[in-house]
Order: sequence, then C-alpha cells, then structure tokens
Amino acid sequence: MTASAVLLVVTVGFLLAMLAVSAWMAQRLPPDGPVPVHFDIRGNADRLGSRWVVLSLLPASYLVLTGVIMAIGAAAPPGETDPVELIFGHVFASLVLLAAHGLVAFLLMRWARRQ
Repeated sequence: MTASAVLLVVTVGFLLAMLAVSAWMAQRLPPDGPVPVHFDIRGNADRLGSRWVVLSLLPASYLVLTGVIMAIGAAAPPGETDPVELIFGHVFASLVLLAAHGLVAFLLMRWARRQ
C-alpha cells in the first residue's frame, strides 16, 4: 500500500469520526438559538453563534490540514521525504484535532445541561 493510499484511509477514518461527533452533538444541542462558539480558560462560554459553525469548523479545518500535508509531501523532491514520517505526522495531527473536537463536544454538552 502506498503512502498516499494510507493517508487517504487515515483521512477518511478520522473525518468520519469527526462527523460522527458533530452529528452526536447536533442531536443534543438546543435546536434553535445560538450556542457557544468560544470558551474562556475556565470553560465558560463567552461568545455565542451558529451551531453549524461549531459543528463544521473542526472537520473543515481537518480537511485543510490534510490538503496541506499532502501538498508538502507531493512538492518535496523525490527521496527527500520519508513516507513513514509523513504518515505518522498526519496521524498525530489527526489525533490532536480529534481530541480538540472532543473537548469542544464536552464543553458544549456541559453548557447545554446548564440551559
């Protein structure tokens, strides 16, 4: 399996996980009205906005990150990039963004319970 194929499989897997978290959050958030789009250091909501911004921002940024990583790998001269390092870097970045999405989900669910 080539590095590009592995990156594609990893990307699809993590994107599906992020979309599943977004769908789960969409079912549990209030259907009308604004939701928090920013939290302070204590986890308190300090800005409200559209729920669709919250639900789509991290999956969309993940796709941009994937495009940048693939462009870097494609632009590098042959033999200059190690495909294994590229894959591990992508998996690490994917895990970080998935964890951030989980943190946002946790904070939103905590906010929704208070409402």
